[in-house]
Amino acid sequence: MSGRNSAPGRRQDPAGRPDEPTAGDADSRLSGSHGRPARRRSLWWLALGGAAVVVVAAILVAALLVANGGGPNVAAGTPNGAQLEQLLPPSAALPSGWYLSYTPSEPTTFAQPGHLPPRPLDACLDFNEGFDLGVTGDTFLSAASETALFGAGPGDGLLRADLFGVAPNDAAASIKAVDAWAQRCSSYTVVSHYFKIHYTVTAAPVAGLGDQSLDVRVTMHRPSQLGGNLLPLISNNTLLVRVGNSLVAIECLAPPKSMIASLAGLAAPMVKRLPTAATLPTSGRAARPRPTPAVSPDLSASQLNRLLPTTSGLPAEYYQGNPATPVDWANPGNVPQTRPPMTMSCAQLLGLTSGGSLREYDVNYREVAELNEYDPNSNGLDVAIDEVTTDALAGADVTALQASAAKCPRVSQTEAGDTEVYQTKVTSVPGLGDQAVNVYMDPVSGTFGLPGPADVLLVRVGAALVLVDYELSLPGHGPSVTSIAAPIVARL
Repeated sequence: MSGRNSAPGRRQDPAGRPDEPTAGDADSRLSGSHGRPARRRSLWWLALGGAAVVVVAAILVAALLVANGGGPNVAAGTPNGAQLEQLLPPSAALPSGWYLSYTPSEPTTFAQPGHLPPRPLDACLDFNEGFDLGVTGDTFLSAASETALFGAGPGDGLLRADLFGVAPNDAAASIKAVDAWAQRCSSYTVVSHYFKIHYTVTAAPVAGLGDQSLDVRVTMHRPSQLGGNLLPLISNNTLLVRVGNSLVAIECLAPPKSMIASLAGLAAPMVKRLPTAATLPTSGRAARPRPTPAVSPDLSASQLNRLLPTTSGLPAEYYQGNPATPVDWANPGNVPQTRPPMTMSCAQLLGLTSGGSLREYDVNYREVAELNEYDPNSNGLDVAIDEVTTDALAGADVTALQASAAKCPRVSQTEAGDTEVYQTKVTSVPGLGDQAVNVYMDPVSGTFGLPGPADVLLVRVGAALVLVDYELSLPGHGPSVTSIAAPIVARL
């Protein structure tokens, strides 16, 4: 679903998906907005905005420059990218709640190294935005990297594991450079939007791990300005480990609830296997099988698109004289689609109507088709149809939303000093599909005046979900979400 306020940026999604907007502001980069207009986004993603400083660049270098064989700078025993890839942890090895969202798509051999050596970071803010893929400069000879997420996505936690084969002495130089910069940036403040956010940085070796190691912990401190209590605390823990001419870099950006207590446990199996990695097969891991498709209704994205109310079914003001344009996305294929649904926070309930997406909160989708429309007053209305992996998981998604909303008698959001508070009413909708829940958010107060209501309806039909939501800027009556959903449900 989409929103009104969007900001340009500079960084790309760690999964390297070309459809994602590049953005240093986490609102646009990590919300899964796919470049659509943004509507009253909260500051939920603020602290994760630049988590992947050179993700795409590094992966492209590893994948595109590696076609040539190893050159004279490749030390004996240095594993190539395909061999390094086999050392990356599978989903089953990740801590509970974490799942892989990006893995290497092609095996890699050796790259001819560049000339930019390991060096200190460009600025202190790289510590809180993410720096794992930049620590080697462009002197690496081989590389493999994978990304994992927690819960609904990067706002709940982002984890990346990187392995580099580098020229002699460069791995040690990388750790030395980061250590020196951690001392320089032991305390710093970043001004972002309305907030002044303070960070502290510590760095220390991990005894007995590899030939050399450095555990860097970046702690975000809650700002004192109005609304700072609603800003999620996203901290960074990055572990660097040298094993001969190889370097392990593991980075975790997450709030306290999902921050991994120690990255050493993830690093240890890779560290143990690195000395003999050059003897592994050079063809990389076998492709991982995709889950079995759902039995019913099992529609393609184009079929889902045709069920959306593109010319009728919405109030006339949302068409503004033109047919609506549907958009669709398929699951990227390397994301496990059998995960149980996440537990949504109170802030995320409003996110469904103000910049969130069914693709963010339904973590087991296969295909999604959406309409994101606005009336002349910029009130947004969203309709989405989602194919889930199984009937049981689709039902669990509805139940999870209902349970989460029931725990939030009031929800609030703050933007630019304007705090809006809503009272929630959660009801089942009998006779609509196989299962349906409605979450109506009635405005209670607003710093600059009472806002309009917000409403979310989620309906299950077999293994498909239908979501209809809206948010009004001013007091008034919104469209009937059940009337919009009913024809779609009947056709499913």
